[in-house]
Amino acid sequence: MLTQFDWLRLCRSGNDLVATIRYFSTAKISYLREMPLGPPPSALRGPCTRCKFYARDPASGSFCAVCARIRRLSRHYEALAGESLLIWGRVNKIPSHLRLSRKPNASLVYLHDENHFLVTLPKKLLKEWFQELILYNAEQLTGLLQIFPSTPGSINLNMGEALCWVAHHEGMGLSRGLMVRIYTTIYDTLKPHVKDRQGVLTFEVADFLSLLDLAQVFRAQLYPQQQRDLFDLLLNVTDAKEEECYWGRFLGELSQVAKDMLTAYQIRNWPKERIRLLSSLLDYVALPVSG
Repeated sequence: MLTQFDWLRLCRSGNDLVATIRYFSTAKISYLREMPLGPPPSALRGPCTRCKFYARDPASGSFCAVCARIRRLSRHYEALAGESLLIWGRVNKIPSHLRLSRKPNASLVYLHDENHFLVTLPKKLLKEWFQELILYNAEQLTGLLQIFPSTPGSINLNMGEALCWVAHHEGMGLSRGLMVRIYTTIYDTLKPHVKDRQGVLTFEVADFLSLLDLAQVFRAQLYPQQQRDLFDLLLNVTDAKEEECYWGRFLGELSQVAKDMLTAYQIRNWPKERIRLLSSLLDYVALPVSG
């Protein structure tokens, strides 16, 4: 019988993965034990064309009953998956508030065992999720939380494969305490050591929250077009004199508060990889609510 993790490994897209977690949050595992195995592949017959394991359901054509159900559910999660991210955690103990998922519509939780879990949630709730995690667990939690995006998948790498790579890398170069590793693209999961050498992959949880705070400040002080112009200028203009000219013109379009912010953070002196990380994190934070 396929395990729940086996079903996750079959997922090609983010909406497939979200639909699979949603399905197993309500489905009875005993039902899977009763499903018949499929026959060996032949010219006329064969098992389910998706899982390659269970018998095809007559009402579902080429798929078994579970795969057919997941495919139907996935159509409803296409928009949600595009705005979601995934967190694979390996910790000393599963946080109690994850066992009592109080926001089923905002996040979905798959508990793999006593030390591993998978969460999918909207990108803009990432900071709130970490704050809640720290609030309930303080210094009791140790391990690694790996964040990677939900994507449509591709021929070269799909979501199930990315999840396997993330699980494979969970023991790479960790120290004590709670650490966070962020993959801004699923292709970063193939060679994480490249980003790790650049210092933009693994962080202590407090440092990662500081980065999210910084991204939120940039979102609050710069309009979307100004954000695009800033990162285009810092990442794509290589001539020093040309950059100086464009920088002066860019500052002329900003408010005094935005100018003071850029001066305070000295972003022009940052390594380009750290600038790229900050530009990616802008999609992971919401605008602060004015009180």
